Amino acid sequence: MKVYITLVLLYWKLVLSTAAESSDFPSEKYQSYLQFPRISFGGRFKANVATGNNVPKNFDNDNFFHYDRFGTFQGGKNEWNSEGTNDFLLMDCYVTSACHLDGRCTDEASVDKICGNSLTDSEFSSFAKIVDVDTAFQLVPEIWGMKLRVPGFFRGELRPSPLHFYWKRGTGTDDSGYSGIYHSTVRNITWEAGSNSSLVIKQMQDRMQYLESVELSITYILDAYHVEGSKDFAIGRILGVIGISGPLAPQVSVWGRSLAPLFPVSEQSKDSTANGTVPHKSRSFRHRRGKEETSYLFVK
Repeated sequence: MKVYITLVLLYWKLVLSTAAESSDFPSEKYQSYLQFPRISFGGRFKANVATGNNVPKNFDNDNFFHYDRFGTFQGGKNEWNSEGTNDFLLMDCYVTSACHLDGRCTDEASVDKICGNSLTDSEFSSFAKIVDVDTAFQLVPEIWGMKLRVPGFFRGELRPSPLHFYWKRGTGTDDSGYSGIYHSTVRNITWEAGSNSSLVIKQMQDRMQYLESVELSITYILDAYHVEGSKDFAIGRILGVIGISGPLAPQVSVWGRSLAPLFPVSEQSKDSTANGTVPHKSRSFRHRRGKEETSYLFVK
């Protein structure tokens, strides 16, 4: 029996060592927020979006007037927040847990002093801005100029990135029923005096030095955003995780290809493949109301 167990252990040792040497096996240099150590946070955010920027005609310099942002332009409304500032800021946001290198997690400050501390933004500068880079595609807003800080532990700058996976997850009929995910990195990190008092932060520092990494990996989810007519106007909920960004980890990534074949290649007509194109069916969403459409794209 002992010989059998020994052989089994040797077999799995060989399998794992071979996998670790394989190019298909994820290297520790790809480490991200998915691995330990990491911290979780949660709270609220405010996005005072300027909906006048949603109107393409407002970018017509030859016909633009300053007062148009408060009213209409050539018969087109500036939507529900024409006086918005595009400010994006965190509100009542705190570190909710710390997960150490061994996988054990805690939400108690007595175990890890970073737990319960606030996560703030732009303490010493103006607020970050949330913008739609393309007025014709308003489902991937980017956040620019964001600075994150856990006072006494660390601070850094959030690398701008677009929103991913805009989808309906709640019961609200307006934007409060929708959600989206941001994935990015925190760069230009400064470790503050209290970092030595937190085990998870000390492990992050040691791990980053070992991996020769200089950035943190961050992913956060936004949802329950309230628009006009609500007492919590322009306020939503944020939940996220911060870990280590390995030197080979992508700064921004998407989950696979968003296009799916309409039907098997063997069933495609000769007309559709004669010029080397293949029909695909994709999913798209209308801005704000999220009405799902089916569209067909011909992909080389």
